Amino acid sequence: YIAVSYTWDAQPFDCEAVCDGQRFMITKNCSDILSQLRHPTSPVSIWIDQICINQKDDEDKSRNVRQMPRIFNGARAVIIWTGQCDD
Repeated sequence: YIAVSYTWDAQPFDCEAVCDGQRFMITKNCSDILSQLRHPTSPVSIWIDQICINQKDDEDKSRNVRQMPRIFNGARAVIIWTGQCDD
């Protein structure tokens, strides 16, 4: 899997995403990251906290934050996302 580190910048959850048939809302920053990392014909495994951690569950957030060193060390690659380029 690819692990992604990025900033949320207090963005609203106003973009829709679909994963394994489930629809949910994500921020524009998260949507931009997924758009850049997706492959047109092959699945890509991505660990991104906004999706992989239940943001409505403080216990799940706390547990996963403690696991982040293991999550990032175990990744095939780590992407540090600073935002979209301004052309």
